[in-house]
Amino acid sequence: MRVLKLIALTLIGGYLFGIMLSEVIGIIGYVVFDQKIGIKFLGFITAIVSVAAAVVWDRKQAKKASV
Repeated sequence: MRVLKLIALTLIGGYLFGIMLSEVIGIIGYVVFDQKIGIKFLGFITAIVSVAAAVVWDRKQAKKASV
């Protein structure tokens, strides 16, 4: 149950972080290069990466606690 909550929260947080990062990249690209730039699907990519990192970190913490 704890892992499911962790996955849900990191999916949401990673997605929102990716959307914000994509917007910042777009704003900087528009100001610097005077054209639209960005990374397509950055929200989904950061969500998946954040879930993977959180699960690995959680398993390491659980291993430390059991030793």
